[in-house]
Amino acid sequence: MSANRAVIVGAGAAGLSVALSLVDRGVHPLILDRAATAGSSWRSRYDRLRLNTSRPFSHLPGRRFAKGTPIFPTRDQMVEYLERHSQNPGITLQLGTGADRIERVPFRHG
Repeated sequence: MSANRAVIVGAGAAGLSVALSLVDRGVHPLILDRAATAGSSWRSRYDRLRLNTSRPFSHLPGRRFAKGTPIFPTRDQMVEYLERHSQNPGITLQLGTGADRIERVPFRHG
């Protein structure tokens, strides 16, 4: 893997946050997730769930919520938000893929 690539395990909010931060720095991440969709944990929650931290403190890096989103987004708004940003150019999303082991590979210049 070249120096401008990274692998992230998990396509939830944390994994997408890291991936988007890397894209903003010229790195092209591959996100692996065993689920069939990005943000899958949000999809399985109860209908009336809302984010318990306000949107100004909970958005993905540099990607604010759409205008008109309530201060505490609903479950469905979070699902849509995460899904939309999982399709960001520069991110490769590989769903239905688990990670059994992670090994450190020494970095080589040039």
